[in-house]
Amino acid sequence: RVTEQRIIEGSIPNMEEAKMKVKTDMGLINSNARKKMERCRNSEDRLISQLEVENQALRKHISAEVNEIIDQAIAKFSAELISNGECNGIREGGNRNFENFTQRSRSKIQENGEFKHDPEDTFYEIPLQICHEPLPIRSLRKVSYDGRPANDLSRKSEDTIPDFETILIQVGEFGNYQKILFLAMFLFAFSEAFLYLSQIFITLIPDGHWCKVPQLSNLTIEQRKLLSIPLKDSKYDSCRMYSVNYTDLLRTGITLADPTWPTTECQHGWEYDFSEIPYSTIATELNWVCDQNTLAPWAQASFFCGAIVGGLVFGWISDRFGRVPALVLTNFIGFVFGTMTAFSTTFWQFAVCRFFVGLAFDNCFTMMYIITLEYVGPTWRTFVSNMSIAVFFTLAESLLPWIAYYVANWKWLCIWTSLPLLVGVGIGWIVPESARWLLSQGRVDE
Repeated sequence: RVTEQRIIEGSIPNMEEAKMKVKTDMGLINSNARKKMERCRNSEDRLISQLEVENQALRKHISAEVNEIIDQAIAKFSAELISNGECNGIREGGNRNFENFTQRSRSKIQENGEFKHDPEDTFYEIPLQICHEPLPIRSLRKVSYDGRPANDLSRKSEDTIPDFETILIQVGEFGNYQKILFLAMFLFAFSEAFLYLSQIFITLIPDGHWCKVPQLSNLTIEQRKLLSIPLKDSKYDSCRMYSVNYTDLLRTGITLADPTWPTTECQHGWEYDFSEIPYSTIATELNWVCDQNTLAPWAQASFFCGAIVGGLVFGWISDRFGRVPALVLTNFIGFVFGTMTAFSTTFWQFAVCRFFVGLAFDNCFTMMYIITLEYVGPTWRTFVSNMSIAVFFTLAESLLPWIAYYVANWKWLCIWTSLPLLVGVGIGWIVPESARWLLSQGRVDE
């Protein structure tokens, strides 16, 4: 405006000078504005710093006052507890004294028999151990918030200490301890898989087997078959042989059987084609073939009968005496009778051993499985329950055929597959009892 007025008055003779004057004036204005803004920023920073210092000082002052109030409350509460006998490790009468103390404390703020809540009350969690020994949880369960016995209240009004599941979530659902238990399950999964699947490898019978003729032992296998075994459906019969005098046949030089010769059942046992299965089994040693071919399935049936009985017996034992005793007992039985299986010489010895191995089967893993799941929180429980079976059992089942192949002896296979059960026998000194089971039995201190 000043420049425009000067042009009108004639003090600025032309427009070019006017433009230059405007630019100069605007430059001065912008420079002054920037200086003022910089001064404002500096003032603002100083003000913020000053406010932060004052805020920290105020917080320290408030914290000191709050701590002093809390310390006074703790001292008063501790003194009253000690005077009533709840502390100093005194156990006798501790539950009763605590209930009386709770009722006296609650009665101080009761009016006309009704419990009044103070909305101004503030509760703090104080990480301080007041007593030498904590009071049992069960003693706290006996008193409700209004001081009356819990059994006098309706289910809705009764208030109790949170159950184990709630506490476990607060403590940690899958910490280091639970992870160690989860990884430890692989040994027990291996034991169960070995017990279950090893019976397949110790009772195998090759498809290629035929009657044994001692008089022809000097001939090759093919020559023995041609001279002593009749054909059945274009294959050598597995259960019959020619009933002739083989000594006379060898003396006369006959090397090929006559199909019209009479036949009979195997008289001297059987020979087996071990090119198909590279080791003998109890079924081949005891000749569970032909009219005795049902013995191997019956032996396996005794195994599963034992599994049914074991599930009932050890399920009751684990609920009555604890998970760890049942775990140790099942692994001990499995190891003893799994090893004894290797020394069986008759069908009944083998069947009895397999029954007791079946008794331990499944339970030698299930007990550890239960202990682990009872320590794992609900968020991780599905993962642990599925992965322990999916991963550990898969590895064990993939490994067992190779063990059977390289051991190549059914007796040693029984012994080797029973050895992992020794871990379960000594686990009672390593793995503590399930805390959830201890609480269910009222053994809160443990």
